[in-house]
Amino acid sequence: MQHVENFAVEKKIGLYNAILDAEQIEQLSMAAKGSLKYFGEQLEELRDKVSKVTAYEITQEVVDAFNLRSRYQDSEIPEDKIRLENVNELLNSIAIFTQNNPDLENSLEVYLQEVSLLTDIDYWDPENNAVTLMTLHSAKGLEFPVIIITGLEDGLLPISRAIENKQDLEEERRLFYVGMTRAKDHLFLLWAKRRFGFQNSEYGMAYKNVPSRFLREIPLEYMVRPFSESTDQFDGRQVRQADMDFHHQNQAVNFDEPILEDSNYSVGQWIVHDAFGRGQILGIGKSGQGTKLTVLFPKNQIKKIIAEYANIQVID
Repeated sequence: MQHVENFAVEKKIGLYNAILDAEQIEQLSMAAKGSLKYFGEQLEELRDKVSKVTAYEITQEVVDAFNLRSRYQDSEIPEDKIRLENVNELLNSIAIFTQNNPDLENSLEVYLQEVSLLTDIDYWDPENNAVTLMTLHSAKGLEFPVIIITGLEDGLLPISRAIENKQDLEEERRLFYVGMTRAKDHLFLLWAKRRFGFQNSEYGMAYKNVPSRFLREIPLEYMVRPFSESTDQFDGRQVRQADMDFHHQNQAVNFDEPILEDSNYSVGQWIVHDAFGRGQILGIGKSGQGTKLTVLFPKNQIKKIIAEYANIQVID
């Protein structure tokens, strides 16, 4: 790329135009010229489509055209796993934006403008009477009268890749503690029963979540309302998981399946199965045979069982 940059400076053109003119760069090998030519042609094709398709469609084409997902998925470099998560989350965010704005023209441009308006902590004004959005990392050293922490679900906080590693899990717990201690007067801890996410290349789909294990570590006497009035999925009980040695890696149940709202079971509830042992319910559906439970068992085993026929007991 140094040769391309030098060529751009010499010709007083942008880097993009220098890539399109790569065949004129004498210092490059024929293979490099060919690769840059192909890269430039791909970019040109994508630029032509920007105003003709939705923001999600063009972004998906970029990811597919340059094999970003497979490149990061097959990599052994830890940082590439994070890059893959970032790509997935970007696609998910754009998918939701596109669904909410189906008739919008030049939606990618509008999406980018909207994202650029997000508050940057570097420009935070403590005198400004407004809600401030920031990451837990950005909040270090700051204090606010009221703190609201969202996304308290296993797979988000703690992040899925940290659950298997005790050291990484402890770092996630420490980060959560940092966030909680930013509050001077009031602290609100929120988790979503349903969240849009990605699974098996499906973006913008709703999935059920399991409350963060960190919530269950908080003593009840410090909680004003340990569960939502609309659901009994989390009751604040001190569930100990030291003997479980597993995680669900954000494996949620697709809402395309029927969901039983009047079931005797609830997502997040713990059960014991004669053959599989102790497990946590991730999803509840209906089949021709009865109530279908999706349950996470030790060693990361996810099983679908029929409650009426399985010999299970609910753990109080």
